[in-house]
Amino acid sequence: MELLEEDLRDGRVDLSDAQLQVSSARRELRRLSALAGELLDLSRLDAQVQLRSEPVELGELARAVAAEFELSSRERDVPLDVVPPVQPCWGRGDPDAVARVVRILLDNAMRYGPRGEPVRVVAHRAGRDAVIEVADRGPGVPTEERERIFERFHRGRDAGAGGGFGLGLAIGRGLAQRMSGALELADDPGPGARFVLRLAAVPLPDGGTATAEAPAERDYAR
Repeated sequence: MELLEEDLRDGRVDLSDAQLQVSSARRELRRLSALAGELLDLSRLDAQVQLRSEPVELGELARAVAAEFELSSRERDVPLDVVPPVQPCWGRGDPDAVARVVRILLDNAMRYGPRGEPVRVVAHRAGRDAVIEVADRGPGVPTEERERIFERFHRGRDAGAGGGFGLGLAIGRGLAQRMSGALELADDPGPGARFVLRLAAVPLPDGGTATAEAPAERDYAR
């Protein structure tokens, strides 16, 4: 930006070069903005900022968060396949924190998912848990990195120059734990990765206890 400012001041602007400089600056500003947001999230976790605990309908929340990624989905040619629950899927947590975790998982899936291959988002009941799963068809996570990817500042070996800062999954797991839930990497065979956010299920509003289980495991085959 300083070079561009000098060119503007001296009246010797090359429009093509200026556009490249502005594009590069915007890209770095987005990265810095993302880093600032993640560091703020970490500081809130470390400060034990109180989270709300209330019923959250996970199917609707997953749909709403996925809608935020529609433009990115088209630009990257990574379709989003949002599977609604068979019946309302209520979990207990902080709505903003749950949405933040889902954004982290979708951002990761979009980043590593190959072009033309869908990212799948599923909300369902599993016993006493209400669950949101985000699955991609990317390179997957090597066995030796399965837990390390949840460490702060750890970046997988497949992370490219445009990757994140290694904070997203650490924040996601921290938020899940603060809501008495869990964020896990499913132990699936084959390529791809499936992350599972588990929260305590809330009884149905009519007092029912019926649960809608996840689609058969083969539905997640990658």
